[in-house]
Amino acid sequence: MCWITIRIGLVYPLRHLAETVRSTSGSLFLPKHPQSSNEIASLSESFARINEVLRESEAFNRATINSLPVHGAIVDKAGYLLEVNGAWEQFARNHGDLFPSTGGGLINVFDACRDSSKGYGDHTQEALAGIRAVLHGEMPSFTLDYMVALPKERRWFVLSVMPLQRPQGGAILSHTEVTERRRAEDTLLRGMTETERARTRLNTLYATIPIGLIYVTPNLMIERVSQSMAQLQGRSVEEHVNQRLSSVLAPERWTKLKPILEHVLTNGTAYHGLEEVVSDPRVPGGLRILLSHCDPDLREDGTVRGIHLATQDITAEKLAQKEHEQNVRELKAKNRELDQMAIRDP
Repeated sequence: MCWITIRIGLVYPLRHLAETVRSTSGSLFLPKHPQSSNEIASLSESFARINEVLRESEAFNRATINSLPVHGAIVDKAGYLLEVNGAWEQFARNHGDLFPSTGGGLINVFDACRDSSKGYGDHTQEALAGIRAVLHGEMPSFTLDYMVALPKERRWFVLSVMPLQRPQGGAILSHTEVTERRRAEDTLLRGMTETERARTRLNTLYATIPIGLIYVTPNLMIERVSQSMAQLQGRSVEEHVNQRLSSVLAPERWTKLKPILEHVLTNGTAYHGLEEVVSDPRVPGGLRILLSHCDPDLREDGTVRGIHLATQDITAEKLAQKEHEQNVRELKAKNRELDQMAIRDP
């Protein structure tokens, strides 16, 4: 009875399996028409070896996808999840099933992720269209940056879709977290934006302030100059920038300023109250009286990054002061004269 059962119930399925294996692999030897118990035993042993190879291959594939640091999943051509790795499954479970948390071919990613309150959020339609395009061979690959709004934070990921190179098709989906990179980029962007705002404010200041300003580097090259200073020098702003300070100042000014600037650079201390009388044929009398201050621009370690040179034309004030002093002297002289007249009045 056992022999009949084996002959009738087992030989033909095993024969079919043998033909299938023989057609796919020429390296595996199986008897073409198993007729004896030995042949059946040999075929059963080969079948067991095939099962073992398949199990090892499946375990290897599962170990490979689980070793990926990204959230990974394999979908078939229709979009059913065949396998998800541990990272994908853990993230899905930890965050309220934002994505399907299991494979096995039971869940379709298009059905599970179509709700924009989950998964890809505002980019849901774009993400699903990209996955579908790769599965249908309309695109060689697809990537998408998207944000997941969790209850306590926002996190950013990159969706990557790559086709599986096999006859039945399919694709690998991966979600790579880029939150730290995105936050760093946002911080950098905010910093750049603030820098741009500061630069705009500085440009406005240099264009409108009525005091002459020059910013020079430690090698005394002009990096920035105000419109007032350019007018005071009788040159355009462009003729100052990236020029040596010695080449744009009048010789008598440079002679006085050079040792002061060197002192500021060496000691990192300010110098205030340099009063100069310089020639200028453009003004009545041909002279200007200037008051200058030199302030170091210090780095956090105390070294000098540059020098702010501020110059103010105080010619009018000085002339007014001299006129006032002259009036005071004349008034005092008149008062003395009146005193004498009062004493000697007959």
